[in-house]
Amino acid sequence: MTSQINDNPTTSGKLLNQDSAIGLTLKMPTTTNDIPESSSGNCVLDEVTKLSSLMERLTKRVDNLENEKQHLNVEISGLTSWTTKLVEQSVKKLEDKCVKLEEKCVKLEEKCVKLEEKFVELDDKSVELDDNPVQLEKSNIQLIQEVKNLKESIESIESKLVYRGDEMIRLSSKMDRLTNKIDNLENANQRLNVDNADLKTTTIKLETMNKVLVHDLKKTKESIESKLVVGEATNATSQVGFTAVLTRDVTLGPLQTIVYEKVITNIGKWFFKVHKRDILDMDSNYLLSCSLQKRTLSLNIKIVESIRKGYDSHHGHFIAPVSGLYIISATTHSCSNLHIWSEIVRNGERLASMFGQTYDFASHTVVVSLKQNDQIWVRNHGQLTKAHAWEDRNYCSFSGVLIAAS
Repeated sequence: MTSQINDNPTTSGKLLNQDSAIGLTLKMPTTTNDIPESSSGNCVLDEVTKLSSLMERLTKRVDNLENEKQHLNVEISGLTSWTTKLVEQSVKKLEDKCVKLEEKCVKLEEKCVKLEEKFVELDDKSVELDDNPVQLEKSNIQLIQEVKNLKESIESIESKLVYRGDEMIRLSSKMDRLTNKIDNLENANQRLNVDNADLKTTTIKLETMNKVLVHDLKKTKESIESKLVVGEATNATSQVGFTAVLTRDVTLGPLQTIVYEKVITNIGKWFFKVHKRDILDMDSNYLLSCSLQKRTLSLNIKIVESIRKGYDSHHGHFIAPVSGLYIISATTHSCSNLHIWSEIVRNGERLASMFGQTYDFASHTVVVSLKQNDQIWVRNHGQLTKAHAWEDRNYCSFSGVLIAAS
């Protein structure tokens, strides 16, 4: 739009400099019978011819001015449309200034209307061209001056539009920064949603585990109700013994516990304690234990402590229910092209080591004195390896029995 405004006034200036007078076409005599034969008639004929030539030029000039008027109308219409779009996209701070621009555009349109009225006046005055050509020249000069004024007004509007363009660029840069900030906030919100979903999943798992534990506790309580002791735990002697085996191959990392998941025999001692305790102090042997993304749930509630002494098939540990002398035995079997180096440990302290090469058995038996709540388990001592179970043949086993309580 700015380039059109810069070009059209130049074109109009060239058109204005072609002639210096305005006029309309007059009907000229077409036959020689209408021309007087005297010498004064010849002078009049020359004057008429000059006036006819002048009128033709003035007619062309009027046509050019009409074309220029149309161009100005098109430019003013385009300028008005562009200004309207600019007002819609600008912010509130620019609204007052844009209104002023629209008012100036209205004034320009009013000037164009005045020009049209003057063109009509020129049409009326063209009838009197033979009598008063000087007035036509004055009118043309006035028209030229008005066109110059219009050109200056357009240039002023152009400079203001350039200023508005700079403000729009600054607003666009600010909008980009706000968009980036919004994107960062959206990304942070998505991460929070993912964390929230993980928390919900963990909570559901904990609730499920709690339900399973409560269910198992109720079943166990019903099955051993005659042997249940409420209050302080007792050290009454009972039969203790267990045997568990592997039913599937297990990949083992360094110091990883071998969990013999299938229990064949597990005779231990159960008891319950009812007391208040902070969940924060609980370990895996209690009914409830919660830890969600480094935020431990701490509640002071009434807890029913369910402690099972014997072999734990979920963790692979044997927990001594009573102090005494025990026999502990373990067997492992290696896979093809792998060797396995395992060990029997008590409370993390090695008691005996076992080693087997490709498809080789490794076993050991120890007699050890255990205190109540001591733990015995089997773990991989070497590098990454694999324990071979061979389906239901029970190649890998873990056993223990109480010889005498102390």
